[in-house]
Amino acid sequence: MAGMSSSSRPLASTVTTAALVVALIVIAGSIDTARAQAGFEVCNRFFNPANFEAIDASGSHPTGPFTDINTAGAGWWDAGGAGWTWPVWISFDADACPTINAVIIDPFGAGEAPRDFQIQVSDDNAAWTTVGTFNVGQPWNDERTFALPANARGQFWRLFITSGHNAARAPTITSFRLQQADCNRDDIEHNCPYTLLTHSDGTFGCYYSTAVEGEATRTQPNGHAMCQDLADGHAAITGGLATMQSEAENSNVFGTWLSGQGAHWFGLIQPVFGDVGVDNGFTPKQRWTNFGGCPHVYESWPVGEPNDCGGGCCNTGCAERNYENCAHNRGDHTWNDLPCGSSLHVVCEFVMNECHARDTDGDRLGDECEIPGCENNNNLGCGNPNVDGGILFITDPACEGTVDTDGDGADDECEECPFNRDRNFADDVCGCGNSVDLDNDMNVDCCSADWGAGGVQAPSWTSVPADVTLDGAINANPDTSTAALGVATAAFNGETPEEDTCGITVTHTDSVRSAGCSGTGTGSVIERTWRASFFQGPQIVHVQTITIRDVDADGDGYCDCVVAGAGTGNCDQCVNDAGKVQPGVCGCGVADSDFDGDGVADCVDNCPEDFNPGQQDANGDGIGDVCACELSISCQADATVSADGTCQADVTLDFAVTQEFCDSVTTAQSGGVDLGLGNHVVTVSATGDDPNEDFAQCGATISVVDTTPPTIQAPPAIAVECTAPTDVSATGDATSADNCGIASLVHADVVTPSCGNTLNIARTFTTTDNSGNSASATQIISVIDTQPPGLTVPAHVTIECGDDESSANTGVATGGDTCGGVTIAESDSIQHLCGNTKVITRTWTATDACGNAVSADQIITVVDTTPPALHVPADITIECTDDESSAN
Repeated sequence: MAGMSSSSRPLASTVTTAALVVALIVIAGSIDTARAQAGFEVCNRFFNPANFEAIDASGSHPTGPFTDINTAGAGWWDAGGAGWTWPVWISFDADACPTINAVIIDPFGAGEAPRDFQIQVSDDNAAWTTVGTFNVGQPWNDERTFALPANARGQFWRLFITSGHNAARAPTITSFRLQQADCNRDDIEHNCPYTLLTHSDGTFGCYYSTAVEGEATRTQPNGHAMCQDLADGHAAITGGLATMQSEAENSNVFGTWLSGQGAHWFGLIQPVFGDVGVDNGFTPKQRWTNFGGCPHVYESWPVGEPNDCGGGCCNTGCAERNYENCAHNRGDHTWNDLPCGSSLHVVCEFVMNECHARDTDGDRLGDECEIPGCENNNNLGCGNPNVDGGILFITDPACEGTVDTDGDGADDECEECPFNRDRNFADDVCGCGNSVDLDNDMNVDCCSADWGAGGVQAPSWTSVPADVTLDGAINANPDTSTAALGVATAAFNGETPEEDTCGITVTHTDSVRSAGCSGTGTGSVIERTWRASFFQGPQIVHVQTITIRDVDADGDGYCDCVVAGAGTGNCDQCVNDAGKVQPGVCGCGVADSDFDGDGVADCVDNCPEDFNPGQQDANGDGIGDVCACELSISCQADATVSADGTCQADVTLDFAVTQEFCDSVTTAQSGGVDLGLGNHVVTVSATGDDPNEDFAQCGATISVVDTTPPTIQAPPAIAVECTAPTDVSATGDATSADNCGIASLVHADVVTPSCGNTLNIARTFTTTDNSGNSASATQIISVIDTQPPGLTVPAHVTIECGDDESSANTGVATGGDTCGGVTIAESDSIQHLCGNTKVITRTWTATDACGNAVSADQIITVVDTTPPALHVPADITIECTDDESSAN
């Protein structure tokens, strides 16, 4: 809306003018009845306009500004009177914390409308923060809505007017309203930073469990403090140990979510104590309350609980009654009581931190829940001298002494354990040591510690984070978390905290010593105080100083303040704009220029190049009636696209239209459909209000190319005999296809020789389309030899005994093969007959190169047909008595 923006003008100087009359009306946003159910807070829960009340104003007010402030037309604020000067303001109490996103103002007349004003908010009616700065350049007399830069929330509000349009007449406001933002964002459902649970009755709860998060166990008071610390980083919520307010909540939290996760402390204590040796008159089941003394409305004790059976008293009947003063669940939905110093897991709960719920002492307990008189005491045990932070200390009130060695508030003469600040009387299990029940088995453990003559010893620091100086800027606050700047650690008797049964507690608190933008070059200073103690023993302290220096990024002489909402004095809200300190009308980085000199800044002028102080806009489109349509168009760069399966392409150009002061713009593309291969010019035209004058065109060259390779199918693999042909006509040809046409189909062979004349042929077919894209496929042709060679053996033969029996005499076999050479071998098998006669079976074998073989026999018969030779002695005459044998 023209004329409404934040201003960079300084506050106006003193001006004397007539009376200022203001009627103030505050309205709440409509209540969403669909969400006004269990678990949701409707708007009036947070902000009831009927409770809106003016509480202070500037100037003198003879008629009184505090009457009927919520009634239109009555209770006028008259700022007149002697000595009245600028600025003028009125503040009021909303009695709640409404979240506001805009203000609505209706002046009485154009000459009485405010020119410069601010909306301010405060939590204490003392320190005010400006959440909206507005400047209306021209007089106006209609109701206008001024949006705040961001939603603002607070109890106290102030209208702060610094100048008007007529120096002779003060601004007069017919109505002034606060517009409430969506109230449903203020419930815990939309603000839970941890685990959000929905219960069976429709309510919501925000919780945190040390068991679920994998953290260590701790005592009940330390658990409550941890819950408070978890809430500190979230401005909208407050936290503490969870309080079980219904069966639905207890069953969901303990019976479902934390089922099987072990015992957890929750926010229920029994602040009932008695003198030593004297029955206090209360049973273990009586007077259990939530923190601060507020009665609890639901309980889930099993049979026999609570039984106050802690510290060894359940077996001996000792007089130290009500030692088990803190409640925890038993790993399911049922409860048990234990000494508050036991170490268990913790379940926290977080609720909305409504500012009407006062917490004077900052202990996270609303004043209405505090024990009377304890509103200014942040000790959770306030109201009973025997309690400190939920830990029970019992002494005889009638006993007095002069020495308190362990500093526990009980004199040495009045206790059995003067060196243990956590106990006054010895326990029958642990003596003067601290007792806990870590495993919740009803058997008391004892913490390891040194209870020597010097009392409980303080631990010593093992490491402390160093002081640090950081550079800050309004838009980039430095990380000051302990994760970034270091954590202090301590040890006791040479042991690390994890090795001590009860552990060393290390905590820290932060305090801001100065808030920055001091003009001295030193910004915010945070003092981080680290404290360590062993199980409530003496503390050791270390202070870490964190200095955040102001910087001047744009060199304009104004520091970039790190404090939220800064922008006055020496603080620069425009940290990267040397020409501005405040955003002004156009914001940081944009000059508040007025090109046409019509009194309206260019950034909000509906026609910045034409003089139009009235900002006339008949059709309400945000463009002044005096403006002429200015139109330009730019197309994408030239591009190359791939053809589709039909060897064509469809293209839609990307383009950008830039226009000023045009009521309507239409665009149309020419070309780009069914484009064939090659280059094509595609254009886009833009037409404004007057087709004859308001016209612009751009184009791009689109190159359509074929990038898709053809398809090819090779013949199947084949095996042929050595004598068969292997050309394509015999073994098969490939087939191919392409979306834009085939140019060639060729083949090439790679031959691998094998045995004989056999071989393997890898025949690769390659097809190429008209655009040079190619594809290949391979066929395997196996040339094989499965036929045996030919064999001719000599004829059978008969030879005389003694003739040459070798093949050189009897004949040699011959052979041949159609697929390579042949090897011929012979072997004899002999059958012996009479004398040296015999029958020889000569087997001839022919084998080709691939191992195919054939055999045949030749029979050679060796005979004896020649008679033997005979020689007889010569005739002889012997005597009658001579030897007649052949020997003689």
